Amino acid sequence: MSTIIQKQKKLLSIKNLTICLHTRHGDIFPVQNISCGIEEHEIIGIVGESGSGKSVFALSLAHLLPEEMAHIEADEIKFSNYDLKNLSKREWQKIRGAMISYVFQDSLVALNPHLTVGYQLTEPLQIHYKYSSEKLKQIAIEYLKAVQIPDPELQMKRYPHHLSGGMRQRIAIAMALISKPKLLIADEPTTALDATLQAQILDLFKKLHEEKPFTMIIITHDLSLVAGLCHRVWIMYAGNILETAPVDRLFRNPLHPYTHALLSLKRNIGSRKRLQSLPGKPPDLKTLIERCPFAERCPYAVEKCYVQPLISTEIEPLHSTTCWRVTNNEIELKA
Repeated sequence: MSTIIQKQKKLLSIKNLTICLHTRHGDIFPVQNISCGIEEHEIIGIVGESGSGKSVFALSLAHLLPEEMAHIEADEIKFSNYDLKNLSKREWQKIRGAMISYVFQDSLVALNPHLTVGYQLTEPLQIHYKYSSEKLKQIAIEYLKAVQIPDPELQMKRYPHHLSGGMRQRIAIAMALISKPKLLIADEPTTALDATLQAQILDLFKKLHEEKPFTMIIITHDLSLVAGLCHRVWIMYAGNILETAPVDRLFRNPLHPYTHALLSLKRNIGSRKRLQSLPGKPPDLKTLIERCPFAERCPYAVEKCYVQPLISTEIEPLHSTTCWRVTNNEIELKA
């Protein structure tokens, strides 16, 4: 989508979110001091390489991180009229699935092989609403039709392993949307699919959003996948959001060297030009990083980049960057 949707009521507001995971190799901080917000009916794309913290961030919004492993700190996590920082387990059971739904990367793992499609599809409604069996079946068929599943009555009687990868992913999407959540989180929902099915799933999300608008976060490592679907993009690296922008503006005028590098790599794929990898490696996440985490790999880095606090600055409406050299007009990144 080329332009941001008309401004709506803010659905999600996060201030200074940090997540610490306790592992057998010690504590790590995959999400570090993130502040962000999402408007109602907006589609946000979170883009970054593997290990950037995208999935951990998304899982925390649905309270799906193991409690014994994850420690979450934030000044504010507000969703609709709820304070997600202080919800009880019972309150989370009412919200998860009904108001916040999740589409996992691998539909074969996400779906229970021992239960029929029909049972799994109607389970969210059985948990959150008291509908008759006939009403449940009617709604399930309606949503299977919405995600373009042929012969929905027959498919409801089948098990996940009887279906193709594309069909399973469509069913996972129907399961996530059937309770009409306020927020849908899709974690790399097309990674396990071939290019044709990827395009079909993204077109499906766009079609469903146009028919019945909902708020959505889609996680991916591929910038091109968000180009025709999202309103805004967040660029994540080493647990931090380095740049946020409307999709068209990000492609036209990237304001962070990391974003510029991602776009350059994407443009060179398929050409005869040799692909250039970024030098170095991401920083160690065993400690909190207060300066730019990209400094070691950035061709524009100077000594100050290793000590300057990481601050996000809005350069244009809805377009922010944490690169102080861009903010001060010391460097210009050409798309």
